Amino acid sequence: MNKPLFGICLCCHNDLLYLKIFIDGIQKNTSVPYEICIYDNGSSDSTIGWLKSKEKQINNLRIRLGNENLGISAGNYAVEMSDAKYVFNFCPDMYPLPNYDIEVIKLLEEDNRISVSSNWIVPPGAMVGYQQFNAGEDCQGFNREKLLNYYQKSIILSKAKNKINCTHPIAISRKLWDSVKGLDLNYKTSYAAEWDFHRKLYEVGIKSIQAGNSYVYHFVSKSFEQFPEAKRNADCQFGLRLFREKWGEDGATFLRKVGIGNIYDG
Repeated sequence: MNKPLFGICLCCHNDLLYLKIFIDGIQKNTSVPYEICIYDNGSSDSTIGWLKSKEKQINNLRIRLGNENLGISAGNYAVEMSDAKYVFNFCPDMYPLPNYDIEVIKLLEEDNRISVSSNWIVPPGAMVGYQQFNAGEDCQGFNREKLLNYYQKSIILSKAKNKINCTHPIAISRKLWDSVKGLDLNYKTSYAAEWDFHRKLYEVGIKSIQAGNSYVYHFVSKSFEQFPEAKRNADCQFGLRLFREKWGEDGATFLRKVGIGNIYDG
């Protein structure tokens, strides 16, 4: 096997059905040499058994097992397993679409001082500001053929521009990932960990770019929704407060400062 160019890295917690969809998408739609590195956040369903069986069947799959749910920042432990030149840090509730990696790797090879994310297609009503299409609100209702048909006829022809954005999945050189020490585990399960990573990049002059012609279908926050509402709310408030204390500004101020949505022309 060729040395991997991308380390497809992620953590999971009781995400078995989404992992199956995700890995299927990676295997079908990744063009460059890659490896998959998954850190399990102490799953209590059948995820661990399935991962162990797949590790024996898929020669470029590496797994590591944890004892507790450390949130999305546990992706750090997935990255530690990778030997690839670039980290591509995903969420398990995503389906990468054909050619998702082509524009990303092109941008990274042209400029080693950026991070690159993919555009989202989300179920209707799931999140404002993103392309919406109903290919299933969850893993049980996912319609791959319907999604691919829509993507090939509509999205791939749109030739969207590269823009400034601070979101997942995040592709970046391993050297840069290590230089900012990856994701901050102090955020626990809060989504503010994602903002914090991009804020660290901003601090050292790294721009966060969204590739116009790279897409994933994102079910949105399915791992997070496993928790009781009270815990979700408490973790969100904790993360937002931690971000303010750490950086002296809130997330919205930071996103405005970097120019979210502005066209990136290099």
